[in-house]
Amino acid sequence: MNELGQKLRQARIDKGYTIDDLQQITKIQKRYLLAIEEGKFDQLPGKFYVNAFIKQYAQTVGLDGQALLQEYQQHDQVTESTPETTDTADEVKSKEATASEAKNQRTLTESTAPRFERIRAYLPQIIIIAVVIILIVGIYAIALSHRHSNSDQQAVESRSSVKVTDERSSSKKAASASSKRSASVSSKQASLAAKQNSRKAKQATTDLKVTSGTKTANGQTFELSNYPSANNTLTLSTKSATAWITVVANGSTQWQGSVSSQRAQSVSLPNGITSFVVTTGNAPVTELKVNDTTVKLPTTATVVQNYTFRIAGQTGTNAATTNQNTTQSTTAQSTTGTATTGATTNRTNATTNQ
Repeated sequence: MNELGQKLRQARIDKGYTIDDLQQITKIQKRYLLAIEEGKFDQLPGKFYVNAFIKQYAQTVGLDGQALLQEYQQHDQVTESTPETTDTADEVKSKEATASEAKNQRTLTESTAPRFERIRAYLPQIIIIAVVIILIVGIYAIALSHRHSNSDQQAVESRSSVKVTDERSSSKKAASASSKRSASVSSKQASLAAKQNSRKAKQATTDLKVTSGTKTANGQTFELSNYPSANNTLTLSTKSATAWITVVANGSTQWQGSVSSQRAQSVSLPNGITSFVVTTGNAPVTELKVNDTTVKLPTTATVVQNYTFRIAGQTGTNAATTNQNTTQSTTAQSTTGTATTGATTNRTNATTNQ
């Protein structure tokens, strides 16, 4: 029936269809369409699908599907009515080959069966022997470990006795040597204590000290002792929430901005100043450090506070000017801080809500 497949293939080509196009149109799998064109109808699922696929293929490419189907059915009936002499001979050969294979398989099974039966008969004895061997090996291993532990214990006891003897002899030597070292140790300890005391006294005189001064409703003054002449840093942070802080030194603003517990701010203080002012818009949560020294701020319910820090021992013509500028800046910042309290509080609350 290759002629039927060639007719369908030529009609498809004339229509300009590819196998993929035909598969998309007819919904028939590509392998079945190729089998029809090649005349391999035995690769289709069954006669019903063969008839349906041939008819649908022919109608899609513009041929008479019924006529092609009748042509296929007539050829199929002729093929089925032909004598099967050749097939019968092939079947005989196949049956003989199958019988020979079955006989060989049966012979192989019969030859191997007694061997497995003999092994199965001795299986309990094999298991018992294996268990006995395992027990013997385990007992030997335990005995060997005990022997090693006893020998180790005897070695430890002998070493300990030697060690005790050595300790007794060495203790006598140490007693005589300790009396000689006691005098030198006592003198060294005295010298070391004197050095430590002098170091502590020197450190006490050089450490930065913060002394609280006058307290008002809007702030407080502090006095800084042992203030270094250079490289001084002011650290600004909060316990919680957010605060708007301004730092003024020498009458000019050094820094202003928002700080929080997660975002601290370090401000470098100018050299040669006699005072500086810190204005905070959220005093209850504000924290200050001068260098590494924490400033203990007063507890207050007022939100805006001005903290004035005066540096002890600083004199000169700039002192009066700095104090005057600081006072003016403090007054201006207090007014500004009071005016911006609502804005600062709103900013703090917004940050807390976030």
